[in-house]
Amino acid sequence: MRVCVDLLTVSTTARVELVDLTDQVRVAVAEHHVREGVVHVWSLHTTAALLIARPESNLLAGLKRMLDPPSAPGGGWVHDSAGGGGPNDADRHSGLLLLGPSLSLQIGGGALILGEWQRLLLAELDGPRTRRLRVQVWGVG
Repeated sequence: MRVCVDLLTVSTTARVELVDLTDQVRVAVAEHHVREGVVHVWSLHTTAALLIARPESNLLAGLKRMLDPPSAPGGGWVHDSAGGGGPNDADRHSGLLLLGPSLSLQIGGGALILGEWQRLLLAELDGPRTRRLRVQVWGVG
């Protein structure tokens, strides 16, 4: 059994953006020569989530609309009034609650297992920013 860790860095360019990470994670799996196992991807941020989706333009536009509604900033979120001197960014944190900060995917035959149309996407919720993702690959060679 081997366990290997990589750190991916992704720069986003918009406030809400979906970035395809599939090829980068496939490279990490291939570099570590795990034939059967699991790859776990973890966002190290409270406003960047991970999801599996088909990167079809209408679906992605709908998802971006859901994550960035026109009335979201300063929209009366309770978290915004919590104090602490931080920005009113509860809408950005709420997107993470809907999608989640991590995903685990299977590795079989030395390759990432995904359905025909599935892709691993980073949902940027408060960009543009530089994001870090921890990719842990474990299994047998």
